[in-house]
Amino acid sequence: MAVGKKNVTKSNNKKTSNKAINKTSNKAINKTSNKAINNTLNKALIEVLKEAGLFIILIMFFTLGLCGVAKISRDSLRPNFEKSAEFLNSGNVYPQIFEGLESSRLDRYADSILLGIAWQYDPDKPFLSTMQSLYFVNPKENVNANLAEAVSKDAPANVNYYRYWHGSILIVRPLLLILSLKGIYILNCILLVLLLALLIVILVKKHMYFPVVGLILGLILTSAWYVPFCLEYTWTFLLMTIFSLITIWAVSHKKENIYGCLFLGFGMITSFFDFLTTETLTLTLPLLLFVRLEADNVEFINAYERHKQQKAMDKKSLVTAFRLSITWLIGYAASWATKWLLTSIALGKNILPYISGNISNRLGGEEWVDLPLGQFLIGALSRNISCLLPLDFGKVGIIIGFVIFIIYLYFVYVYGKKPGNRSRFLIYCLVSIIPFLRFLLLHNHSYLHCFFTFRAQLATILGLVLIAEELGLRLPWGKESRREGNK
Repeated sequence: MAVGKKNVTKSNNKKTSNKAINKTSNKAINKTSNKAINNTLNKALIEVLKEAGLFIILIMFFTLGLCGVAKISRDSLRPNFEKSAEFLNSGNVYPQIFEGLESSRLDRYADSILLGIAWQYDPDKPFLSTMQSLYFVNPKENVNANLAEAVSKDAPANVNYYRYWHGSILIVRPLLLILSLKGIYILNCILLVLLLALLIVILVKKHMYFPVVGLILGLILTSAWYVPFCLEYTWTFLLMTIFSLITIWAVSHKKENIYGCLFLGFGMITSFFDFLTTETLTLTLPLLLFVRLEADNVEFINAYERHKQQKAMDKKSLVTAFRLSITWLIGYAASWATKWLLTSIALGKNILPYISGNISNRLGGEEWVDLPLGQFLIGALSRNISCLLPLDFGKVGIIIGFVIFIIYLYFVYVYGKKPGNRSRFLIYCLVSIIPFLRFLLLHNHSYLHCFFTFRAQLATILGLVLIAEELGLRLPWGKESRREGNK
């Protein structure tokens, strides 16, 4: 009996001990879980506060910067404004450098309006004049002649263009103290060539040969050599290159804590400078390079851990790319909306009815285009695609372009394998179609202005080259990158 009682006591003690261990274990797990959740929430809150702070700082910089350049007197600007107005008025509103090539068409209309707004800035009312963005229009003349008349005769402004920031005036107005418009075009050409050369050199040093090939092909097929000779075209290309360089630096130094702020800033600065041209380039190019560079940053512990770590990285890449795209979009849209709010405050009236009318027109209005919706959408796509080289050369160009595309598909089909990383492959595919989604969404604008909006497809070309790399195609030169070594 004594032995039986002893065993029962032992058993009960064991059960009690196990219960206590389980309780302690569960408490520890819950504590760890709560800590992890709290850390995640704290990180998210810090990220939001940082981005909100950056948003406020940039909006203040945009506003005060424009007000600052508005204080420059007209008399000091007059000599170079007169030269610039004379130069623009001596040519057509939409000249083609090579007759019959839409890709060579320049938009002097937009440049004349920009200079017209810059001319009308009032040093005595800097905030009102920068928000109102007025310029002079004589309906009997074209915009080039309007600018010449405004400058030579001090014709007063009578039309507003306040739906945009026109942020490039922050650079253009001071430059017009020392350069005419032709001088600014040359300066932009030198800057763009130097920045693109720097980007290519850095990519080559990192043995990222596929991105180099994709970038160069994209620049050729989008006829990028015309870009510096129109102010309207230049800003997104300069920003795209600068943002790509910043992205490479951030990823190379593993600055994960600033990725969100960077892409928010990219979106905001694009909204500030751009005149609705190829705005998506400042998202798509840096994002493609970001995803490609992230692949090189993966360092596997050992073969056993490889699959597990790769799976986690796949999911992280997809989530991060999506988050950064949304952050860019928020920065872009919120910056634009803030401009409308500031303009409403400056004018003391609600300008949203005017803004909403223009937005609906760009999204799908029938102004200047009377087509059924289906034809309108197809036209917006086909007109932009047909501006690419060699398609821009007509029937012969279309045949050559078709042959090149078939060769690309052949190599991908014959020599391609399963994607090395499905998430990365999916991101490349999705980013590559962003320009086409933009053409469809803003089909009125894309249809009418295809001769410059088509350049957003530079990202599509780079994306297609990166897709080929992800499917296992290899270039016949160069050292393997770390990413290839990890395979």
